[in-house]
Amino acid sequence: MLEVRDRYFLTGGVRVDGSSAFGKDFGLEVYPKVSASYVISDEPFWPESFGDVKLRAAYGFAGRAPGAFDAVRTWEAQSFRDQTAFEPDNVGNPDLGPERTGELEVGFDGAFLDQRLTLDFTYYHQTTTNALLNVGQTPSLGFGGNQLENVGKLRNTGFEIGAEYTVLNRPNVTWRLGTDISTNDSEILDMGGVVDYDFVEGQPIGLQRGARITNPDELADPIYELDAFLGPTEPTHTIGLNTTFQLPRGITVSARGEYVAGHWGRDFSSNLMAQRTGLGALGCDHVYQIIPHDGSYEGPGDDHPNLDQVRAKDRALCFTNSRADAWNLPKDFAALREVSVQAPVPFAVPGVESAFVTGSVQNLFRWVNSEFYSHDPESTGSGAQITNLTGGQITDHVPAPATATVSVRVTF
Repeated sequence: MLEVRDRYFLTGGVRVDGSSAFGKDFGLEVYPKVSASYVISDEPFWPESFGDVKLRAAYGFAGRAPGAFDAVRTWEAQSFRDQTAFEPDNVGNPDLGPERTGELEVGFDGAFLDQRLTLDFTYYHQTTTNALLNVGQTPSLGFGGNQLENVGKLRNTGFEIGAEYTVLNRPNVTWRLGTDISTNDSEILDMGGVVDYDFVEGQPIGLQRGARITNPDELADPIYELDAFLGPTEPTHTIGLNTTFQLPRGITVSARGEYVAGHWGRDFSSNLMAQRTGLGALGCDHVYQIIPHDGSYEGPGDDHPNLDQVRAKDRALCFTNSRADAWNLPKDFAALREVSVQAPVPFAVPGVESAFVTGSVQNLFRWVNSEFYSHDPESTGSGAQITNLTGGQITDHVPAPATATVSVRVTF
């Protein structure tokens, strides 16, 4: 680390990785990094009324290794006529190496209004080369599956903002408000010739696609745009809000919530419920009051006396011949994550240095966008994977429950 006049700072480093997970012909991977910061508010020309500001920038590389046996030729045990046999499994790749991600970050940290407002901002730009993708093999070679290869190129950009403002600062009462905002825009730049339904060049990393209903609110049978690009499976922006009150007698009240948006998921659970006569999908009760889910109407193409009262979207989703790829929903939601109260109670336990009792409620309230029919948008299992991102498939996983807890902390 290099420091000049306590206001200019420069740090550099390098990491060298070797791994048994790499192919035998790959060798080592080198990851350099450098960062710099400048406390501009320490300069003589900086007006004191502008607050304290530090500028910073960094550029460096990191990597993600393949799995332990992805580079190795493997065979799968089988039985044949009551005897032990084997068949080809993983073809192996002696040149297989890690993904390599280069990232540029620029931003600043600041304190303003006599330290009542703190603000930090970061913009980042990531480019991943040699991304690990499954490449189909030529069956005539004896290996009919996929082999992991370093052929992809990906991009992620976005920014992160954190701010906290002391609204009230009195001897016995303090009130602080804070927010955290983050965005992410991703794109697959190159698939290296790999063809995949869910990962397409020019589209976000982790893509939800399927049948888009182009006339959702019409009183008619649905019209589909098949294989439509709907949106990413990961949120594109998240906004967190928090507030803290410090009250007389050492009592602290705090609350934290967040808004998550920009991502899509396929609701497999609701699709299965709709296809089962007598059960029906959650969120379709208003439809079943018009057309009961009893098999008298099975979906688009069928007929029913009350059909002219049902929207195209409801016809497509709520009955037994609903399309699985039409159950793609925007997963925008907001949640009140936690509300807590902490109070000192040293008098309750004689002879202790301190004692606090804390009561808190988690996930007390949730808002979900009007296009989301049924399950909690966080009831998400694993879907397709690329560079550690998972697809947003809504399954029967249990979402975060609403809970209430009380705890006591004592220091002797």
